[in-house]
Amino acid sequence: MSIRRGGFQTRPVLFKMRIAAFYDLLTGLPNRRLLLDRLGHALADSTRSQGHGALLFMDLDNFKELNDNHGHDHGDLLLTQVAQRVVSCVRESDTVARMGGDEFVVLLKNLGGNRQEAAIKAEKVGRKILSMLNRPYSLGEFEHHCSASIGVTLFDGRKSSVEVLLKQADLAMYQAKVVGRNTLCFFNVNMLADSEARSALEESLREGLRRDQFILYYQPQVDCEGILTGAEALVRWQHPLHGLMPPGEFISLAEKTGLNLPLGNWVLETVCRQLADWSAQEATEELTLAMNVSARQFDSADFVERVAQVLGQTGANPARLRFELTEGMLLGNVEESIAKMAALRANRNG
Repeated sequence: MSIRRGGFQTRPVLFKMRIAAFYDLLTGLPNRRLLLDRLGHALADSTRSQGHGALLFMDLDNFKELNDNHGHDHGDLLLTQVAQRVVSCVRESDTVARMGGDEFVVLLKNLGGNRQEAAIKAEKVGRKILSMLNRPYSLGEFEHHCSASIGVTLFDGRKSSVEVLLKQADLAMYQAKVVGRNTLCFFNVNMLADSEARSALEESLREGLRRDQFILYYQPQVDCEGILTGAEALVRWQHPLHGLMPPGEFISLAEKTGLNLPLGNWVLETVCRQLADWSAQEATEELTLAMNVSARQFDSADFVERVAQVLGQTGANPARLRFELTEGMLLGNVEESIAKMAALRANRNG
């Protein structure tokens, strides 16, 4: 062992620093930094040779549920086993990297000069990985089943960059999630157009929230005798260019981007103000008002406190407020869901 003059840094320490800089400490795989370097070299090589390569972007399906239900130690154990299985599916000349979280990337080089044959080879590797990952995992005291979604893009060095290829593979992976998970999709230009449209709609959605472009319609609810008992609040987006948009055109995007939380809070405040207005009129003071609650909104730690705060600020009668919840929302964490419902009932009765 030698000590560098003028400091305490040893060669083993330098080696560990290099490992930490270029490799993922959990799985031992190359990290994002090393992958980008190798991908850059692969692009240069394919330009000179006019050969093809492929990039496979892989994301585990429902990985968050494992962490939430069994803890991060079990999640880490799964990631190490996944890494080993993916490495077993590729050649020594290929690269398997962990991008972070449950995302992995496979770089396949030297797939030949024919694009169609290269695609066949890349798909064969992807299908092999999917099959390998579908086998059960032993995570200590229990057996776990896992699948993945894979996006694939080909490259030959022409009109490509590292950033573009990663984006293409990521978009293809997203499409694999959309079509049902546990599958593989190749990138095509339509995915890029769809992605740009989603990005534009997301920014427009944020602007709509800032500018109060959303409105509520109240659908009457009647009893078996046809007597009006209340209403259900239905959100609509008064878009400045596209006109009145139903929830089917923006709610899914709001859920994926987290914007359904501020939107849900706006709906809650608006509904409570409407209830307060109705309570001041004899003809409507007995009416109830229902609203849909998203899973993200219900699962937020301050949901009960938020409801109590809005009720207090608006003066709405909590006994007249109804929440529409899906059964699936309540099954995620039954005990927590029961506790929240009990707290809401206590606010209503109090």
